[in-house]
Amino acid sequence: MSIFEIADKVAIITGGASGLGLKYALELLKKNAKAVVLADISPELGSKALQQIEKEFGKNKAIFIKTDVTSYAQFEAVFKETIKTFKNVDILINNAGIMDDSVWEKEIAINVNGTIIGILLGLENYIQRYKSGSEGLILNVSSIAGIAPFAFVPIYAGTKFAVYGLTISWGLPAHYERTKVRVVGVCPGSTVTPLITDLPNRNLGPAYEKLRPIECGLVVNQGPEEAAVQVMSVIERAPSGTMWVVEGGKAPFKFQLPDRLGVVLADVSPELGSQAVEKLESEFGPQKVIFVKIYFYCHYQIILFISIFANVDILINKARILNDSIWRQEISINLIEYYWCSVNHEYSASMVSFNIKGKVAIVTGGASGLGLHYALELLKKQAKAVVIADVSAELGRKAIEQFEREFGAKKAIFIKADVTDYNQFENVFKTTISTFQNVDILINNAGIFNDSIWQQEIAINLNGTINGVLLGLENYIKNFKSGDEGLILNISSIAATAPYGLMPGYVATKFAIHGLTLSWGVLEHYNRTKVRVVAIAPGLTVTPLLTESANKTFGPDYERFADLLTTLPLQSPEDMAPHEENHPISLKYPIDSLHPKYFLNNSKYNKRKSSKFSWQICRKMAAFNIKGKVAVVTGGAAGLGFQFARHLLKKQAKAVVLADILPESGQKAVLQLEKEFGLNKAIFIKTDVSDYDQFENVFKTTVSTYKNVDILINNAGIFNDSIWQREIEINLKGTINGVLLALENYIKNNKSGEEGLIVNVSSIAGIAPLPLMPAYVATKFGIHGLTLSWGSVEHYNRTKVRVVGICPGATTTPMLTEVANRTFGAAYEELLYTVEAVPGQGPEDVGPHAMTVVESAPTGTMWVLEGGEPPFQFQLPDRFNQPKVTDLKSNNRNLSSDYNQLRNIIYSTPGRKPEEVASNAVSVVEEDPSGTMWIMERGEPNSSPRVNNEIVAYKNILKLNKLPASLKCSE
Repeated sequence: MSIFEIADKVAIITGGASGLGLKYALELLKKNAKAVVLADISPELGSKALQQIEKEFGKNKAIFIKTDVTSYAQFEAVFKETIKTFKNVDILINNAGIMDDSVWEKEIAINVNGTIIGILLGLENYIQRYKSGSEGLILNVSSIAGIAPFAFVPIYAGTKFAVYGLTISWGLPAHYERTKVRVVGVCPGSTVTPLITDLPNRNLGPAYEKLRPIECGLVVNQGPEEAAVQVMSVIERAPSGTMWVVEGGKAPFKFQLPDRLGVVLADVSPELGSQAVEKLESEFGPQKVIFVKIYFYCHYQIILFISIFANVDILINKARILNDSIWRQEISINLIEYYWCSVNHEYSASMVSFNIKGKVAIVTGGASGLGLHYALELLKKQAKAVVIADVSAELGRKAIEQFEREFGAKKAIFIKADVTDYNQFENVFKTTISTFQNVDILINNAGIFNDSIWQQEIAINLNGTINGVLLGLENYIKNFKSGDEGLILNISSIAATAPYGLMPGYVATKFAIHGLTLSWGVLEHYNRTKVRVVAIAPGLTVTPLLTESANKTFGPDYERFADLLTTLPLQSPEDMAPHEENHPISLKYPIDSLHPKYFLNNSKYNKRKSSKFSWQICRKMAAFNIKGKVAVVTGGAAGLGFQFARHLLKKQAKAVVLADILPESGQKAVLQLEKEFGLNKAIFIKTDVSDYDQFENVFKTTVSTYKNVDILINNAGIFNDSIWQREIEINLKGTINGVLLALENYIKNNKSGEEGLIVNVSSIAGIAPLPLMPAYVATKFGIHGLTLSWGSVEHYNRTKVRVVGICPGATTTPMLTEVANRTFGAAYEELLYTVEAVPGQGPEDVGPHAMTVVESAPTGTMWVLEGGEPPFQFQLPDRFNQPKVTDLKSNNRNLSSDYNQLRNIIYSTPGRKPEEVASNAVSVVEEDPSGTMWIMERGEPNSSPRVNNEIVAYKNILKLNKLPASLKCSE
């Protein structure tokens, strides 16, 4: 993939009036972007941002559009105004977001819905149609919380996980090929913006607030300027569908999910394939090999095959025929498709520069913090203009003044935009295009860290990112980019790579952003939009998001985690200096999987907290006895939900409560269960899980009827991206409602034994990108992040409720078999074949294996149930054991011994300021392939490979931990 030239591009930045969004805008203009459109909710900040941009870059370089990214109409208005003003839109940065689990519905609306709206508008319409060059780009700003759990803001973490899922799904080649808009994401680490500096009481209550100082103390701070600079490299070089971590002021590195497999057999004969799998499994064990039926004369199947299994280290082209009577097929199979295999395999293994010069960038949340520094770095890179899309008009005005002082007039504009409002977000794009004729870059930087208002946190962090990607990838950047490529940079966070009990909601949003970036950044989406979608995960950065963190958790139990913020390395936005000489490539190195060893290896933390987070505590948990327990199963009237209820009763559960929206199916299910197990074993309660009061009524009725409640299976969900806002409400908000009710009240206080249990039903789509359904992927990524965060030992110790998750593979239920007209449109419908390579299974296959997870899984773990096989554990990769870019340039080069040392020096490196993070982010924008994730973090001198601001690539890992039928304490 060639470099995405920022120069002369027009970019929309949601949340671009302050913070990271403004920094993105500044950096885009430094890269000679034509203009930036700041789509933000705050006219005051937008005005300030415009003044800053005009002072630094001159007039007509930026406009501000007040935008609520949760409003489709407002978001679209941004695109329309951008095109009206600048004639083009090339880049959408889905940066707007909040972190406030206390208003989690708004959080979801902004963080998830806003992101989806942006992608739909950008990818499917405005960037696709109005890009100035051959490519557009959508950048989803996730967070470290999008690739790692945070216990104190689980809902925020879920939204960022969801954004992660959206990014990797919409970033797939199928979408790129049809739109030529790259969809990428960034996961900024803890960045000193208002999002993290005003954290107290932004969670679900005192129990969560206690975790905040602890978990915040485990992350590395950085400044927004640092992150913004590094994000420019992501915009310029990241392939579509990739997610990049920007942390600690260091150069970004790619984050990829671990593989589930060892060998994939691709052949035309299912019979021979089945025999081969059976033979190999008998010799090497289960879960090491799968068979995929594939016709090697079908070009699209070849592309799909290669793109789905992105972690391909060895490709053996063995397929061939000898039959001159069908010579055309003979040539295709024996010769042509070998070429396609090789080309597609090399696609994500190299990185080409995206030229920022002359590009127009939108930086959401760009009026202050990292966003502001991203914008500054873009302008330093000679971006034509930056658009600061931010909710704060005051900060926006100040940002514009700063831009004008440093770069002259017309280099930046501020647009007040709430990224959760689709119409406001679109207005950012429209204003950007109207002002600068193009939009090339979108830095999705806007976000908040406040689990105390977690609904708003998810709405901003996840919905806002989705809005940005949709607008940039599917419309404005795709159609209005000034060059061959556009770019969308999603800002994730270091919280997206490790569990943080302080802020589970925030972590969830960042996990989701990771998923969004990987999905939208795939080759399918890039090929059709020519917009890279990449992401970075900045480390702990000195921005208001970090420094104003008090009372922004779920309560006092979370707040005490905040003390650990002082023990972690900090960085400033300025720390993220450019690394133009580094061109990272994605080679595959095995790494240890991620688990709470982070807590164990933090010496400063251990002095105060002993071994409370010991992984062995989890591993030695006794088996959970289902016999005599009362269980609530949401979506339990049919499909997997009904099978879960049925197998619970087979395990002698006392009773099951079916909570479902369909009364007719519910009554039939109860009758069927009564026939099999007798009377009084099941009841049905009509329930909309997105309605907190209705969900609470389920628990009240359960306790009133059976005196106890011990198990909750959060199974209710839909797959329908055509109504993605509703999809997020059911899949993500419904899960959050269930966890809050069960963990903080009903199971905690009404369990019949010593332990209770919550099982969150995610999906294979929660750990891998699927271009067919980016929004659905985002919701499942979000559930992944929520589970890891709420499943921390800290939450278990205070509630005695395990929180675990399962990821069923492709299962023959109506959700899978009735997919027609349930996507974002015809271009997505064509990608239905992408799920055909996933091993199938029936719901009856999943039920028994799910019971094994219920009985044996430690809290905070995720288990894959695929192909009817026994479950195996899925773990995130360790971000501290990754190769440097200098190591990646040569296949024969050995890894530095420092990587082994890093495993024992977790979080001990010094942090950075926001401006350092922003500086490094530019190198990601310029150098990174689409669909990649980079961590930016500063190391102590001579202590790690990060010391010289080198780009570190994040690598997937094959990590299969088979779950035994029963887990004994001795094991």
